Amino acid sequence: MGITRRQAVALVRWMGSTPCPLFAMCLLATAAAIGFDYAEARSKAVKACGAINPSESQSGLIFNPDGYRSYYVRSKCFQEAAVAFRDAALCEQVNQRWSLLSSSWGYSARRCRQLVAEGTSADRAELEGLKNPYASGGVRLRDFRIERNGNGRDVDIIPAFTGTYAHAYTVTFEIRVDDTGTGARDGASIGYLLRKHRYAPRVLARMLARPLGGAGASLLHRDLDRSRYHLATLGGRVRGYRGAKRSNTSA
Repeated sequence: MGITRRQAVALVRWMGSTPCPLFAMCLLATAAAIGFDYAEARSKAVKACGAINPSESQSGLIFNPDGYRSYYVRSKCFQEAAVAFRDAALCEQVNQRWSLLSSSWGYSARRCRQLVAEGTSADRAELEGLKNPYASGGVRLRDFRIERNGNGRDVDIIPAFTGTYAHAYTVTFEIRVDDTGTGARDGASIGYLLRKHRYAPRVLARMLARPLGGAGASLLHRDLDRSRYHLATLGGRVRGYRGAKRSNTSA
């Protein structure tokens, strides 16, 4: 499961402000945010927050904004993790620290859920902002041509595109060689030897079943080229076996 750029930035900021007894743990968590394995990073964040003493608190922070001048450190950690991971379930771990002289509503279960909802709405708006321009003018591959390059030895693949939406795109060309002819030739050689040296029927059955099984397994993996290769090998073994039989009969 991936996250948006906004979430990644928020997560990195959270990692920088969260008390962490082991610097290596914070470093690994920040690397995960850039990685990014959501489940693993969330698990590390929850573990780090859970390790904080529930009674540890801060109060009298007169220079903080209203609502954030008194709080439990553990609750602050869980709230910031909930916002970074867009996970309102973590808000259940957020408890408001009541104080007569310092406002504390900023770190509470209610405020936590509100911030998570706002973050989720902002993510959706950002995704819509990316989706709409792509839907109307996304770049798509129209055609490509192959030309020999200047050294006379290598070739270049030159693609042509349609669309106007400037963004980061990746185009991959996979060059696959049709090796069915090789499979048929090799299969014919094996078939000929099977007949010429009069291998036992069980060996013959095994040598015919292998390419058939390979063709089936390749189809399951949606590899049509490999499946055709195995079928060509099977056909070659059958033809080679029959050819050897005719040769022995003529002799």
